Amino acid sequence: MQKQLDETINKNPEKKQVIINSKLINIQSMEFHSLKKIGITVPPFKDECTLIFEGKFGGFSSHVHITIKCDNYLEVFNNLISWRTQFF
Repeated sequence: MQKQLDETINKNPEKKQVIINSKLINIQSMEFHSLKKIGITVPPFKDECTLIFEGKFGGFSSHVHITIKCDNYLEVFNNLISWRTQFF
């Protein structure tokens, strides 16, 4: 399982597809559930936002950081805040 995470997410510098659906987060083909400790930040002086959470993947607990770098990072930030408020 760790090898799959490393090859797909951790040690792969390519952009990943992230899909957030109610109480699940999919990164590439990996589904994280039982989400908790969800934080969303906009670091000062950077055009990005970061989503941090704890969740389960398979039988493992994970601590995940997702950085979103794009021109509309504030819109993404606001959408993530709305999602967190609605489902958690």
